[in-house]
Amino acid sequence: MNENKPRGGNLTPPLIGIGHLRRAHGYTVEDVIEGIRALTGRTYQKGSISGVELGHRKPSDDLIAALITFYGLDDEPHVYPRPRLVPAPPRQAVA
Repeated sequence: MNENKPRGGNLTPPLIGIGHLRRAHGYTVEDVIEGIRALTGRTYQKGSISGVELGHRKPSDDLIAALITFYGLDDEPHVYPRPRLVPAPPRQAVA
């Protein structure tokens, strides 16, 4: 089987982190907060947006919908928050 073709023929589009998307647009976190407020009437704290971008917080459905609206994404966004960082288990000493 060709390694470049996934099974079933479905291709996964490239993924981009929401922090990368924000920086690519030249926005600050404050710009995103103000844009979401202007479009949806919802207000988020800087720590909420930053926490999601860094993977420290899981985004709520409302925040995901607000980000989709703010960035003008389609119904199937391929934007993800950074995965939560989990410490690696301690290594066993080799005798």
